[in-house]
Formats: sequence, C-alpha cells, structure tokens
Amino acid sequence: MTELTMLIDSVIAPAGDALGALGFIGAAILGYKNQRDSDAESAFWMAFSFASTL
Repeated sequence: MTELTMLIDSVIAPAGDALGALGFIGAAILGYKNQRDSDAESAFWMAFSFASTL
C-alpha cells in the first residue's frame, strides 16, 4: 500500500496538476484571441482571460 501511495504522490498527482495548468493556459490564450477578434464581447473575453490566469 505504501508503494502505491508513493507512486500516486510522486507521479500521478503532479501529472494531473501539469495537465490542469496546460488547460488554464489554453483557456487564457483562447480568451485573448477571442477578445482581439470581437467587438461587442471584448470585455467578457478580457475578464475570461484574466480569470483563467488566476
């Protein structure tokens, strides 16, 4: 049981954290591109990008 716990703590959990961080970075980039291309919704996309980077 201890070896499984060490595997989860040292490999699986950091991989999940990295995947989540990549998702938030992708959301921030998507929000920035949409903010740049839209006129009416630009404030929404700026707020979306800001919240994604937090």
